Amino acid sequence: MKNYRIGNTITVKWTLKTEDGSPYALDAQNIELYATSPNHKTKIKDFTTSNNVLTWIFGGDDQKYLGPYTLTLVQNRGKVGMVTVDSCDAFCLVQWSCLSGGSDSPNVDTESINLESTVSLSQVGLSPEVQEAIDETITEYNVSARFPTDGIDGTNRYTLETAIAKIPDSLRTVGIKCSFLNEDGLVETWAYEGGSWNQVSPPKFMGKVKALNDINVLSDSISAGAYTFNANTSNITGLPDGFSGYGWLIVIHSNLRILIGNSHPDRLYIKTSSDWEDFSKLTISQTTGHSDENLMSQKAITENLLIVKGGVEDVTLNLELGTYTCSSAAQNLPLDFPDNSFGFLVVLDKNFRLLFLQNKGIVWSKHNDGKWHNMLETAVPAISAGMQIISTLINEAVKNNLFDLETEEISADETTEGAVIHRNTGKIQTGVDDNYVVKKYNVNGAKACRIISSTQFQNALFAVFDADDNLLSIKVPADSAAAESEDICITPSNASYVLVGFSTSIREGGLYNFKIVQHKHPGKWSGLKWVVVGDSLTEENVRTTKHYFDYIAEGTGIQVTNMGVSGSGYKRRDDEGKAFYQRVNSISTDADVITIFGSFNDLGASPYNLGEPTDTGTDTICGCINTTIETILNAYLAVGKIPRIGMVTPTPWQTTLPADPDSRGALYCDAVIQCCRQKSIPVLDLYRCSNLHPDNETFRTLAYSKDDGNGVHPDETGHKIIAPQFETFLNKLLYITKT
Repeated sequence: MKNYRIGNTITVKWTLKTEDGSPYALDAQNIELYATSPNHKTKIKDFTTSNNVLTWIFGGDDQKYLGPYTLTLVQNRGKVGMVTVDSCDAFCLVQWSCLSGGSDSPNVDTESINLESTVSLSQVGLSPEVQEAIDETITEYNVSARFPTDGIDGTNRYTLETAIAKIPDSLRTVGIKCSFLNEDGLVETWAYEGGSWNQVSPPKFMGKVKALNDINVLSDSISAGAYTFNANTSNITGLPDGFSGYGWLIVIHSNLRILIGNSHPDRLYIKTSSDWEDFSKLTISQTTGHSDENLMSQKAITENLLIVKGGVEDVTLNLELGTYTCSSAAQNLPLDFPDNSFGFLVVLDKNFRLLFLQNKGIVWSKHNDGKWHNMLETAVPAISAGMQIISTLINEAVKNNLFDLETEEISADETTEGAVIHRNTGKIQTGVDDNYVVKKYNVNGAKACRIISSTQFQNALFAVFDADDNLLSIKVPADSAAAESEDICITPSNASYVLVGFSTSIREGGLYNFKIVQHKHPGKWSGLKWVVVGDSLTEENVRTTKHYFDYIAEGTGIQVTNMGVSGSGYKRRDDEGKAFYQRVNSISTDADVITIFGSFNDLGASPYNLGEPTDTGTDTICGCINTTIETILNAYLAVGKIPRIGMVTPTPWQTTLPADPDSRGALYCDAVIQCCRQKSIPVLDLYRCSNLHPDNETFRTLAYSKDDGNGVHPDETGHKIIAPQFETFLNKLLYITKT
């Protein structure tokens, strides 16, 4: 063992060979390396391997402990073929250079250590009794998990023959199962039945995880099961807008599907009828908290979902509703979750979770029993019970006005009048008043439906049965008073029919198909009317597909009356009767707010005469501005109303910029502001605060794309920029008297 002065970087090269002298192949992804000094053991992470040589650079700053060091290498921990090798007394760190065997002066050269060890691959013999006891505990041998790099082209994919070859002879007894990923990345399981291997039949519910190609995942008929696909390379249609990369599809039945993708783990989509709905919207607590309980914006909802970037440490923790990332380093994962892998954990509630293996067709679910179940092997009732969590969330979302339901009644297969549903057995009980009715609906499997029911005297509201008339589910009111109920119900996969009871004296009942639609919350200005007066920036034309007032109306519910006319101004086009001061004569006095978005078109008036802010009449531009204000004021005051008027200066043009305070554009805007000040009219100065930059060529490309390079008319992007300033301005106008 050689001594090395502490503080000098040491390069350790460790060569490993088998007993016959052959190189021992090192797999860096499955290696653990430890350095142990007399009083400390450190796990080393920054090492490299090449064939059978491991290289570790022990930096001078990282050297904290003196004394002899032993290196320990562990490969394939916890797996068949686990190997542990030590290099005892590999080197020794000493305090002084003189103790290292060199001169008394410090050694400034980088030290190098070459180690060599022999890996013994011989097995220690076990007694037949011990070996038999070990073998009896193994009922299934997952080849892909145990040998992740020994398959086709160094992957974890195998043929049946190569997979069976990996199973030790001692385990090849009748009943042992061999599972592996085949060449297509799909799971195959085969059972040894003495002399031959036979493929295990697909589970009744989920079937094998399949790869999807050339299919519409929204509308095409797809068998119940779990599926995987790559939206970028497969001909997959029917996906939500913007969906890309790998995805997983769980089909409960034709109208109940769940979709998740690894490119956007903050999204979980659910299909109950004809379209996908973003399931993240079902986070009921995520509302603004205002008295009107307006729903938060989709962006805010998304940002409030808990997305763990670095991985969930323990996937059984009490997690909020949402989607999480996790890795194989997390605790309490399914036993067959592969090493060195990543996944997405979808928490629907504390007792129902889905776990997807990234880029692979493997899905696990966790139910009320607290255990992970591979979806390939999950029993029907467990899945159905878990799906009821979804129905509960949908119910709560409807009650909280996050969603509305569009329903379509289904024709009953049988109707029994003068009957109720027994509260204990769920069976039909006849001989009661004719206003009690029970309808029977044949569902034949899982079905997402809405049930409307009513009763009194604690008769059951509805009941679900299987084909053998076994009661699967029943709902009974809490007390004997008259009761009515609206429920979202996802029937189990083994359901055969549903009985729905109602009293015609309380409420008609039945079973309905439903579709989730976004609830339309009343906007904060719903019922208010806004008149917009202006020129081509307000007029509906080809310069933009969306105006400033469109954005505001969408978000607030305000009703807009558009009075924009291209080329007009306070003065310009008055010879045609289209100047602002002329057109405001037709404004209805039932408008709640009026804005006049001024125009540089007036700079082209002939003759051009700006005038003074005190001008009256219509000979000057200032006179026309004042006449416009007076016309609106007089019309409202004549009917005993107070108008709310706001004036808006023009946005800058490419040829008319605010940089020059003495330009005609700047003087024009100053005149508008001064006219308004003397009449106490609020002004929004977009000339100087629009955040539009038409003088910049790149900006024009981004926000003036339909303006033929003129730098005058912003497109929908430009209007979106000025819309928030308009909305803030309107808020002041509409609530000017509000305290």
